[in-house]
Amino acid sequence: MKKTERQRLINANDILFSLIVRLKGKRCKKCGKYGEPKQDGMMIDGLDCSHWHGRQNMILRYDEKNADCLCSGCHRYWWHGNKTETIARKEWEKRFPERDKYLLDKLKNQPMSFKADVYWIKKQNILLKDILNTLITK
Repeated sequence: MKKTERQRLINANDILFSLIVRLKGKRCKKCGKYGEPKQDGMMIDGLDCSHWHGRQNMILRYDEKNADCLCSGCHRYWWHGNKTETIARKEWEKRFPERDKYLLDKLKNQPMSFKADVYWIKKQNILLKDILNTLITK
């Protein structure tokens, strides 16, 4: 099945956003492990972009306050592991109460009619590219 323009843009944005979070984070926020060099020299191999609220929440999907850099092990086993997601979320809520409040308020204040249309997704793409270019040219 062919992907729609909307889905292609979402996939491209997900890649850009993940790069941004991992480049800014440089290491796992849980255990402190640094990323390994990739072929292009970026020190992000072995790091993941972990969302506090899942990517299905489009209003938060590309919000940097909704994501952390975690190593693959912590992301899989600590955040998504067997019944530990609740434990992880509770710990994060304690460690970062202002962020948690911001995210919950943003979700609560999201208009019921919000739909991530192609125009909104393209706008996010431009913003993400600008952020990434700034990071890479530093």
